[in-house]
Order: sequence, then structure tokens, then C-alpha cells
Amino acid sequence: MVNIRCLTHHFTTICVKKITIFKWIFYTTTSLTNAGSATFAIGPIMCSDELLTRYNVLYGMFIQIGQLIGVALAGVLLKYTGNITALMVNGISFILCAVCVWIAPIIINKQSFDKSIKFKENFINDWKEIIKILHHNKQLLLLIILCTGDYLAINFINLALVPIVSTKYSGNTYLLSIFDGSFAIGSIIFAFIINLVSDKILRSDVLIGSIGFQSLLFVAIAILKSPILIVVSMLLFGGLNTISLTIFTTSIQKLSKGQVKGRISAVRQLMISITASIAIPLVSSFHEKSIFLGLTLSAIIYGLYSISVLILSKMNILSKCIVSENEMS
Repeated sequence: MVNIRCLTHHFTTICVKKITIFKWIFYTTTSLTNAGSATFAIGPIMCSDELLTRYNVLYGMFIQIGQLIGVALAGVLLKYTGNITALMVNGISFILCAVCVWIAPIIINKQSFDKSIKFKENFINDWKEIIKILHHNKQLLLLIILCTGDYLAINFINLALVPIVSTKYSGNTYLLSIFDGSFAIGSIIFAFIINLVSDKILRSDVLIGSIGFQSLLFVAIAILKSPILIVVSMLLFGGLNTISLTIFTTSIQKLSKGQVKGRISAVRQLMISITASIAIPLVSSFHEKSIFLGLTLSAIIYGLYSISVLILSKMNILSKCIVSENEMS
């Protein structure tokens, strides 16, 4: 999200007259953000609380599989057909996704609106309702804030991949693809495992362990020189990140009652964007000085985040937020 905003800002600064292209970039970015909120809301509608963890795991797994296929396909299309064809295929894939959602047997209770009330008033009332919900449900608010750390970890890794390859391995593009793919493969492997024990991972100690190991992996990636060991680190990182994201997402969905899940997801995306807009430029400036400094700062930030989660657990605050399937039954 932040990368697209930076790209948009840079684009408009250089070429303000191309306002039509800018508008399409803006519309596309906004649409993709809304699609994420809709996906977050559809999950609890499609399956019961007992199956929600498994749903989120499988959803994340197929996202990673799609990314692996997309990366492989994009390279071939860009090389042999050009940018326009690649963008067309990408657009067609979104249309196919929309068709699949349209034909899926999803039962949605449509919310009635008072047509006499203007859109602006409805918009303001909706956000007043969300603020009121988060004010009364501190556990939900805490989970939304904490889950931003997991997305920061993904951003930090993506930010470090190119500098790692260019600095340590002379810009070997094959290694760049392997490292990037290793994260996705690790996520897929762990997703299979989580799918088998989905009723046992919604625990605060599992969350603390996965987040803590991720902070250590930042340090490992910073000091390791062997590409094989970095591949192993990326595999573990992808898997552990899948665990923590699944716990956060499932717990937030279960704590979000009524027809507010889409708006809760929007609040989550807003907090992720705010956090990333602060942290990513800072880490990026350190990467420009040294890849080791950039990864060290990433490890420090994520380490502080891990310590915060640990403290909340010791205070028995986090365990009250993690809604396990046994507690829901």
C-alpha cells in the first residue's frame, strides 16, 4: 500500500499533466483495498467459528500459491509479449475472481438504509458506530493495533530482498526469485500443518513464539552469507508469519460482531498504512547506508514489538483477546 502511494506521488510530481493515468492508479488502489475488506467480512459468513481458522489458513495458502504462479507467469509474459499483455492477463484474473465470488453460495443479509439520509451522513454515522464499538471493545482495538506488526514484518522483508541480493550476491536475479519464492513456499507448507491442528493454534503462547522467532530471523538474515541458509530463514519466516497472521485475523473476525466486519477491516488497513508510512521510510534510509544496518533496525523494531506482545501476555491481557475455538463453544 505504501509503495503504491510513493509511486503515485513520484509519478504526479514528474508528470502532473497525465492526470488520467493517475486517476486510474488511484481507482485501482482503492478498489483493491475495498476487496480486501470484503474478503475479511465474507469469511465468517461462509463458515462457522469452528472452521474459521481453517478458512483463513486455506485462504492465505491459496494467496501464496497464486503469487508463486503469478511471479512465474509474469516473467514469461513480460519477456515474450510485453507490459500491456501482462497487465491484461492480470486484469482478467481479477475478473475471474469476481465471477467466482459471484457464483459462490454466499448468503448475505443485506443491510437496509434510509434513502432520505444523504451519503455523507451515512458515512459519518458508520464511522461513529465503529469508533463507539472500538471504544467499548478494548480487546478488539488491541488486536487491530498488534496485527500491524505482522504486516510490517512482510514489508521489511520485501524492502530488504533487493539490497540483500545486490550487496551479497552481485545482483543475482535468480536468487532474488528464490528468496521471494521461499517465503511463499514456507507459508504454504506451514498452512498445511496448521490446517491439521487448526483448533490448537489460537493461543497466546503460540503467537508469542511465532513473533519472537520472526524477530530472530531478521538478525539471522542480516549476518548469514550462505544463500542456502537464507532460503531456510525465508521458509521459516513465511511459515511463522502465516501462524501469527492467522491467529490475529481469526480472533479479530470472531470479536467483530454484527455487520461491521468490513469496516473493522478498513480500520485495520488504515492502521497498517499509518504504521508502514512511518517505519518503512526510516528502515529504507538505513538500507541505503548498509544492508546490515537496515536489517538490524528491522530486527530492533520487530523485537520491541515482540517484547510488547510478551508483556501483554504476562499481564494476562493478550490471552483474553485471543478467542480460541474452545472458548467460543
